[in-house]
Amino acid sequence: MRYFLILVLLFTCANSFGKNFFNSTISDESLKLEESSFFSRATVKDSLIFSSEKIDFLNTYLLDSSVINSTSKDIGFTASSLTFFQLQDIRNKRISLRNTYWNYGKLLNVDVENLLIELSHIKAIYIKNLNSSLFSLLRSTIYLTEFRNSKLLEINFQNIKINKSTFIDVSLVSGKMYKGSMSGGKWNISHFENIKLSHFKFNNVEFKGNEISNNSHLVHVHFNGSDLESTQFKNTKLENVIFNKVNSLGLTFTDCELRNVNFVGVKMGLIEFENTNLYKVFVDGKPYKPSVN
Repeated sequence: MRYFLILVLLFTCANSFGKNFFNSTISDESLKLEESSFFSRATVKDSLIFSSEKIDFLNTYLLDSSVINSTSKDIGFTASSLTFFQLQDIRNKRISLRNTYWNYGKLLNVDVENLLIELSHIKAIYIKNLNSSLFSLLRSTIYLTEFRNSKLLEINFQNIKINKSTFIDVSLVSGKMYKGSMSGGKWNISHFENIKLSHFKFNNVEFKGNEISNNSHLVHVHFNGSDLESTQFKNTKLENVIFNKVNSLGLTFTDCELRNVNFVGVKMGLIEFENTNLYKVFVDGKPYKPSVN
């Protein structure tokens, strides 16, 4: 009984400390939280809180917490666990997550110059109105997450897995997506501009109404069992690309170059080619011969 009471007292003190800490003003040049600090039900609503230049959460647990309207220029999470955590109404220079688990939460109305997610696991996060000048997503997994109405400039996505997630009205402008896959979910009504997409697989993805344009380049990309209805490729180069059993209704290629491209189990009559060069294009293993009207 004595040990039980001691544990209850320790938990209560830790919880109380978390609340008091997050609802006090921080003016240090840099704040570091170390040694598995635990903060529960903490909420930040005042712009004066987290006014220091740099905030580092190191090996920290954040449960049912929020950072709202922070004026800090650099917010970092390293080897931390975020559950039911929310970032909202933030304009700063840098946000980073390294070796961090973020399960359930929201990222709303965030405008950041540099966003880094590395060696992290993102699950069931609702992301809306995210604008980033530089977005690096490295060796990470995104699961059951929803992106909406966001603009991501100068992307660097490498060694990533996206599972059962949704991207709607998301603009990717300049950069690369290298080595990764997306399985299930939706990526609709979005723009890919000047994007190099290589060694990437879209497996059973609803990939409808998208526009890939402005000198984009696809190399070793597979669309497997995906729905490409009304998706448009414009001024894009495709090399060693496979379209395997995809819905091709309304799929168009305009001012493109296709080289070593294979269509397998695809209704070619539904595809429109306009001012497009076809080099070594195959349909079910045979050279493709466009019909002449």
